[in-house]
Amino acid sequence: MSQVTPPPNFSFKNPNDIVHRVGENGPYEATYTDPNTGKQYETVIWVDAIALIMDDHFAYMQGYPEGDFRQGNNMTRAEAAVMFSRLIVKRSSYSVEYRGTFNDVLQGWWCTEGIEYLASLEIIKGRDDGSFDPSAPITRAEFAVIASRFDQLEEVTDCKFSDVTNEYWFYEYVNSAAAKGWIQGYEDGEFRPFEHIRRVEVVTIVNRMLERKFDDSVNKNMLQQFNDLSSSYWGYANIMEATNAHDFIKDDHGNETWTKIRDEKVTFASKRKEKIDALTERVDNK
Repeated sequence: MSQVTPPPNFSFKNPNDIVHRVGENGPYEATYTDPNTGKQYETVIWVDAIALIMDDHFAYMQGYPEGDFRQGNNMTRAEAAVMFSRLIVKRSSYSVEYRGTFNDVLQGWWCTEGIEYLASLEIIKGRDDGSFDPSAPITRAEFAVIASRFDQLEEVTDCKFSDVTNEYWFYEYVNSAAAKGWIQGYEDGEFRPFEHIRRVEVVTIVNRMLERKFDDSVNKNMLQQFNDLSSSYWGYANIMEATNAHDFIKDDHGNETWTKIRDEKVTFASKRKEKIDALTERVDNK
């Protein structure tokens, strides 16, 4: 592959990046060189903007080894980072080099790769003391902020929630996510931003972001099920959508018909590496 000039809206943080085209219209491959150490990191695949994977409905959440989903449990900041790292088009197709961004996220941890990756894209940020606080439960406001950083903020003039006022740092993010229909509040008009978000709420929000809708006609016996989850539970459909990889077609109203249920495990890179490798091979052979 030959070196190319990226398009005007292509952005990367380091001027020492060397950019190559992968495929006729992108994405682009950037070999990152640390300006301080001269160390060259592994190949990274980029597209023009940070984008979420919309056309491949792979499983981005999973249950626990005991067979439970634990839908009422909180999600930690580390878990949220790893989950979102699976969903990004603009992401590393191989292992992300450890850079020690946060003083409490150590090399080799199960969550380090995802945290380092999202931090490099400025999707997530740490505490004032340089920590990330990975084990802390993530709040509803914090989750809404991360979600909103994947898209342009909506200009909101009116406060949608009675407990989210413009003096809060997350005001624009929460109201933007609400305007897009990604998040909802409670019947009393509150959002309760400082409460911890539950796993079932996470998949509900993310499915809305990805425009993923469960096919209720699918044979439930073919799905990944969980010991603590009944099909009558309000969040059942969103949990099934998030935990079962599938091929699908959509009608004009965005409703899905599942055409195949795929047996795939949740991994950091999921199936993106295979697709990028195949694309790169086709380009190299031209």
